[in-house]
Amino acid sequence: MKYYLELTILPSSEINGNFLLSKVFQKIHFLFVNQKEEDGLSNVGISFPEYNKESLGLGSKIRFFAETSERLEALKLKEVLGIFKDYIYITKVRTVPNQTKYCCFSRKQKKTGIFALAKRKAKRKEIEFERALKDYQSFEPDLLKLPFVNMLSSSSNQQYKLFIQKKESEEVGGKFNTYGLSFHSTVPDF
Repeated sequence: MKYYLELTILPSSEINGNFLLSKVFQKIHFLFVNQKEEDGLSNVGISFPEYNKESLGLGSKIRFFAETSERLEALKLKEVLGIFKDYIYITKVRTVPNQTKYCCFSRKQKKTGIFALAKRKAKRKEIEFERALKDYQSFEPDLLKLPFVNMLSSSSNQQYKLFIQKKESEEVGGKFNTYGLSFHSTVPDF
């Protein structure tokens, strides 16, 4: 990734920064969905430079990365996020500094509850639900302690938390999902 631009959330006394981040990120997700390529992926990745696992915060900044400046300009973020113009600041496209580290920002989903797991196992293994449920008696729910952004599913209208995990890595090229995240493809970390 050679180019980036940065979006900063500017909360006010009336509107909380986390609320704004959720609303802005929802629009970013829709933008990526609408601009995805034939394979369903994107050439634009994102990072959260103020990511803090201890405080469970994503911070107030989102960086967008691409191989070309034209790809970032094609996002037309100022137009897409125009409704938030009083609450965000978007920089011009810049060159990524030399000698940067790399990392992956990926979605981490918590394990489903025991009933859903048992139902799935019963169907997959063609066994009775009660038998499958017994296999999960010692199941401990996965309590994620990661920063997250609140999202709203456009298909089910259900709210969900998009947990985001950061992992340091060597530079790996590739594509990103419609959240701008990837398990393998890296973005500069500076």
